[in-house]
Amino acid sequence: MNAVRLPQPPRLIHTEQFILAGNRTTIMMVDDAAPIIRSAEIPLPDAAAALRYQQGVMETPMGIYNAMTNSCVTHRGNVLRAGGT
Repeated sequence: MNAVRLPQPPRLIHTEQFILAGNRTTIMMVDDAAPIIRSAEIPLPDAAAALRYQQGVMETPMGIYNAMTNSCVTHRGNVLRAGGT
């Protein structure tokens, strides 16, 4: 799960990549996800841009799932890059 928190105003959004029929993927906002086992807080130079990226890709077709090139891990990387990391 990805979460971007903006300090002012307080804003938090959680997204996950979901695998759909035919191995297609999309990004969706989640409220009740699995319990968090580990977390890391990474300061982003532009958290607002990361949030805009997450909002922009929600519920859009993200292509066919691929563990190396199109997965929940690559989604996290995309969010971090959008935030300037």
